[in-house]
Amino acid sequence: MIYSSEQIKLFDSNKHAIAVGRYLHKYFNDQYNFRRLKPHEKDYLFGWMETITNDDGNRVYDLYKIPEAKEYLFNKIILRYGEDVDSFSCSICGPSGKLTANQVRKDKRFFNEYLQIWKKQLENPMGMYLPVIKRELNDKLKELSKICLTEQEYKGREKYCYAVFFYVYYKAKLYFEEKKEKYLEFEEHGYKFIANIYSYCHIFTRHYVPSLNRGMSNTINADIPCIDINNFLESIKKLVDIYFEKNHNLDTSMEYLLYKINGDKYIMWIKYKKTKRIASSRRIRNPLILQMYKRN
Repeated sequence: MIYSSEQIKLFDSNKHAIAVGRYLHKYFNDQYNFRRLKPHEKDYLFGWMETITNDDGNRVYDLYKIPEAKEYLFNKIILRYGEDVDSFSCSICGPSGKLTANQVRKDKRFFNEYLQIWKKQLENPMGMYLPVIKRELNDKLKELSKICLTEQEYKGREKYCYAVFFYVYYKAKLYFEEKKEKYLEFEEHGYKFIANIYSYCHIFTRHYVPSLNRGMSNTINADIPCIDINNFLESIKKLVDIYFEKNHNLDTSMEYLLYKINGDKYIMWIKYKKTKRIASSRRIRNPLILQMYKRN
């Protein structure tokens, strides 16, 4: 890792130019170590590579031809088309105005090709993220199959589900891969709290993508004060801090923490586990879920 995500956020124009130059040098001259860069570094570089133009105003780099940029492009297309990524039927604007029909066809072709790669990855999930993503995705698809009235409706929503779960996978890697430990651990009033990759993916996919859960029974959160999607688990930690500012009691008979923010009531569920097992095992399903949503 050359720069952390926090360092990148604080770049001024001069430091940005230096950083892009360093990453481009590695891209052209040291492919082995370029592939070993952290996800947030590649995301940063590819984001700028696609904006670099020559004197004629044409883009210098075609990310569609760069193998290492495939995940970045797939994620960007998902964000660009949103709920219409299953059909590519809406009118979309990019940085330079409305996307041309040719660009939409190019995005659609790339999306459908990479979607098959993504599905293959989930068929035999490896590593820390994919087993969690697959489990959550399967639960979501089972719910979908019960509420969709036609096969066509199911197929469209299924494709959208796969897209959203890739987005969560991409975000989780951006968050965790630069960290030494793949979980967030903190202590309050003698109690140790831990949230890991399962916590991140479960909370995100169950409560923070309303369009994913349309017609389902899930509790959906709008923008909750104190929650920053880009610093998700740190936001949950802050809410635990807020709880202990007014409450000092917690015992294993309690399964949740209650809140009232701006007049709305919220609940945060907690699970009790032995922390030694949590830190060492990737297979723990509920290490310590800290999930917050609005109460009716």
